[in-house]
Amino acid sequence: MSILPNKSGAAGSVADVTFRVEHNYPIASLTTFGIGGPADMVAFCDSVEQVVEAVEHCQKHRIDYFVIGGGSNILASDKGYRGMIILPKIDFLKVEGETVHVGAAYSLAKMVEQMVESGLAGLESLSGIAGTVGGAIVGNAGAYGQSISDTLIDVNLYHPEKGLYVAAKDQIGFRYRHSELKWSKNIVLSARFKLKHEDLELLRNRATEILDQRWSRHPHEDISAGCFFKNIEDKTAPHGKIAAGYLLEQIGGKSISVGNAGVYPNHANILINKGGASASEVRELSLKLKQKVKEVYGVELSEEVILLGDFS
Repeated sequence: MSILPNKSGAAGSVADVTFRVEHNYPIASLTTFGIGGPADMVAFCDSVEQVVEAVEHCQKHRIDYFVIGGGSNILASDKGYRGMIILPKIDFLKVEGETVHVGAAYSLAKMVEQMVESGLAGLESLSGIAGTVGGAIVGNAGAYGQSISDTLIDVNLYHPEKGLYVAAKDQIGFRYRHSELKWSKNIVLSARFKLKHEDLELLRNRATEILDQRWSRHPHEDISAGCFFKNIEDKTAPHGKIAAGYLLEQIGGKSISVGNAGVYPNHANILINKGGASASEVRELSLKLKQKVKEVYGVELSEEVILLGDFS
């Protein structure tokens, strides 16, 4: 699914806002893919109040908006985005006993590392995953059988109609690599997690093992959006899922490329920007891979990444 902004979006006056605004800002600089044309506007919001202000500005001037965290799960169109990209830079972490309160813009990898070093278990399987805590919640990020929603208590949200409110974990509609936040106008501001104390050395060893596995298969540099396709849920398969990477490897996906878009040699489900790749090249490559898997296995892969902007 692509997010297509309304044609009515106009910039409106931004002279009287308190947040920093940049015009015709390259989305490529906001994503780990390093791909994407210019956004009409990007709002850098350093507080909850500025996030609210940015949304209210968009509502008043009928401007479409989209929220980006770490940009680690996005393929942005070469045509850019006709509207305002909102970057909530709410970046804090507080630990009280086994409860952790963290801002949406806090680095997920940094949070996991700090929790491990504090002897708090429950997030270590997410070691090394790029992006922010807010983005991870929206996409229900996870790895090795663990999802970020597993230890979540609740989320502080803002919605243009509901205002500021708190949603408990069971109100968010989490499922595999998905939440009901994904296509809503809700903006994640912060969240609370319930972890548990565990032996520090055991926790460190588990996190190190997971990191070693991740870095043996994933790029160390920002050239991708992580796994491009979701694994296929199948109750008859081991662990209840068929790995998309396995199917892509079997159909020879690693040898397929389009222009400067290719497949990572160590993981067939990671599409990469080999240098100067366009969004249209990555999209064409992804469609070729999907079609080949469907022809061979009769399975329809679905994207884990968000397609932002016009891909027509």
